[in-house]
Amino acid sequence: MTEDELDRDSSIAFRKSLEESFGDLADYRRPGSVRHQLLDILFTTLSAVISGANDLKAVAMYAKRKRRWLMETLKLPNDIPSYWTLWTVFALLSPVALEQCFVQWVKSKLTIERGLTDGHGISVDGKAQRGTAKKGEPHSFVHIVSAWAVSQHLTLGQLKVDGKSNEITAIPQLLDMVDVRGATVTIDAMGCQTAIAEKIVEKGGDYVFALKGNQGHLLDEVENYFAQAERIRFEGVVCDAVGSQDCAHGRRERREVYTTEDIAWLPQRAEWQKLKTIIMVKSERKLSSQPASVERRYYLR
Repeated sequence: MTEDELDRDSSIAFRKSLEESFGDLADYRRPGSVRHQLLDILFTTLSAVISGANDLKAVAMYAKRKRRWLMETLKLPNDIPSYWTLWTVFALLSPVALEQCFVQWVKSKLTIERGLTDGHGISVDGKAQRGTAKKGEPHSFVHIVSAWAVSQHLTLGQLKVDGKSNEITAIPQLLDMVDVRGATVTIDAMGCQTAIAEKIVEKGGDYVFALKGNQGHLLDEVENYFAQAERIRFEGVVCDAVGSQDCAHGRRERREVYTTEDIAWLPQRAEWQKLKTIIMVKSERKLSSQPASVERRYYLR
């Protein structure tokens, strides 16, 4: 098989995969004004993004550079789509529906969803987007909650929320968009909620939640357990420990991780679906000319 034949077969397979994942995506353009099929526009856009394009102007430039190949591959009757055609199409598409189709397409391109399931991590986190605050309203940033496949460096899904406090309601919606079977989902203290733990377990995943003071006396119980264990140097305590140390530029950092499944004493354990472990991460940081600082962080698993 020649190189041209391989290229043609790959292009056909690529467009077919788009048909399978994006075929039901609603196109809101007026039928009489449509000069380019939606799948052709998606084919062009994704090809450009895979090649490094990061906005629609770059996609339009890619289409011009690859005009001959696109015309031969897609049989475009009205030439390649212009920047304004691309802008109009993506302005009209439902971002939620487009994202769901895209996630489905990406998962279909991974071999049996390799790395998105068994034994791998999915990090759920919310971030304020720089430059999105309204003039005169410094706290009006757009917040995005994202699910990130740690091993693959791949965003599996994201949702826009009105503010940091709304992440709690957005996280369950985001989890409905993502397959967490066999994965460990990590979430910061904002998402440390019994309902979120229940949803993750129901969907076949495990969780690791950062624990802070938003869970009543639970943090106090966990802090007290590890404080007492440290006081007696963990003698007789059923606990696993591992440590690491880094030294660079006059700075020494030592981290120790302590985990225990001996939590029958924990009053709140029945409130958390399949809670098995409590964790303490102790970090000690010392600069050559300053006293050491110690921080302890706590987690549920």
